Amino acid sequence: ERINPTGKKKMTEDIEKGATAAIRNEAKSQAEAGASVLDLNLGMESGIEEDWLRYLVTNLLVSPGLPLSLDLRSENLIEAALQEYGGRPLFNSITIKDMESKVKLLIRYGGMAVFLPIDESGISKTAEKRAALAKRAINHLSEMGFNKNRILFDPIVMSLATGNAPRITLETLKSYKKLGLLTVLGLSNISYGLPHRASINKYFLNLCVDIGLNAVIMNPLEKEKVTDLDLSPVFSGKKNIMEFLKETKVAKKEKIMPGKEKKEVNLLTTLIGGDKEKTLSLIKGLLKKIDYEKVIEDVLRPALDQVGRLYEKREIFLPQLIMAAETAQTAFGFIEKKFAKKRRGEGQVIIATVRGDIHDIGKNIVAMMLKNAGFDVTDLGKDVPSKDIVKIAKENNANVIALSALMTTTALKMKEVIELTRKKEVSTKVIIGGACITKKFADDIGADAYAKDASEAVKEVRRLMGKK
Repeated sequence: ERINPTGKKKMTEDIEKGATAAIRNEAKSQAEAGASVLDLNLGMESGIEEDWLRYLVTNLLVSPGLPLSLDLRSENLIEAALQEYGGRPLFNSITIKDMESKVKLLIRYGGMAVFLPIDESGISKTAEKRAALAKRAINHLSEMGFNKNRILFDPIVMSLATGNAPRITLETLKSYKKLGLLTVLGLSNISYGLPHRASINKYFLNLCVDIGLNAVIMNPLEKEKVTDLDLSPVFSGKKNIMEFLKETKVAKKEKIMPGKEKKEVNLLTTLIGGDKEKTLSLIKGLLKKIDYEKVIEDVLRPALDQVGRLYEKREIFLPQLIMAAETAQTAFGFIEKKFAKKRRGEGQVIIATVRGDIHDIGKNIVAMMLKNAGFDVTDLGKDVPSKDIVKIAKENNANVIALSALMTTTALKMKEVIELTRKKEVSTKVIIGGACITKKFADDIGADAYAKDASEAVKEVRRLMGKK
């Protein structure tokens, strides 16, 4: 899974200038570490030439010589890769919504595919519905002459950090095996944003292998030490991940708060611990002594900035970041209600995950951080049509539209939104972000700003509105 430019500066630079060294070096390392198939993901695919991709595919098939999983989104690039491929590639991935055109290419050139149980309403929330989508896909593909044995079915793995129950993935996997299906899943998703990732990954993988998992998308170069942790309460649903983290003493680190005044130390501790009651008590106490604006600007916001820095340094993890944002929102909500007539908004922001993308963890965090920073935020949710985003921005006279996308397949919807704002003569500024998004892509599609994380998003939105 490592041939992916997201978060890899050298690989991103190579792809942008048409070089292949970083990709070939990564491929060699993966092969030497025991990979059986190499997943080839080229990020946003902006400016990639078909001839360059053909050259890359040919070189990877020669050295290290492993089969490729084509994790591509542009149909012209998919076809170019398939034309160059001399064997039977794996295509990653197809869904109910887009499988027909992609499977036609696989029928023409040969190959297999990974199927994701996603439909018009997004990722199914139950194992029963995911299995039903798999059956629906099998029937439709059978009519096209594409046998189910040419498909690897992914049950979809979601991060424990955001409260997702792993039992849904495990139950889906069991349903797939009862149907006699070949299976695959992305292992690292389960531990995203958490400490002890290797231990969590290994425990989950063992559960999946026992059920009959056929293949796994993972990093064979993972070097994190596996610690002896009893994760059964988490995976059985008896404890949530935050309870587990507290018991393993990684939820809080006293060393992260040196040299702070006592009131801010206490506030930072209660925010990270998600203690809304104590946070409100502290804020109420401060409001008796100092003006509410000073409480916001001199206490709450600096504490949240510190939370963001701690997350960047991996001194706290995703569950703590989410809890801190939610807890701070409780405090801001109290202040807003108590001082509604005095407090003025910092500006209007419309935020959404673009059409076709059902990932909203990052978007939700950004929305909370923007609210905590004093902006009036309208959260439209995930998988939002471009025309709806622009329409609501115009109706609300929004200062900024904030767009999120996790998948390269949906990121171009950001360009669609930007083009619509110009066509409809909407003067709203547009900021974009997400795991697959780069500064270059933002510049290429004409976005007004790019943010790599929630903290930077707050700074950039302030800049777009002419605020410090």
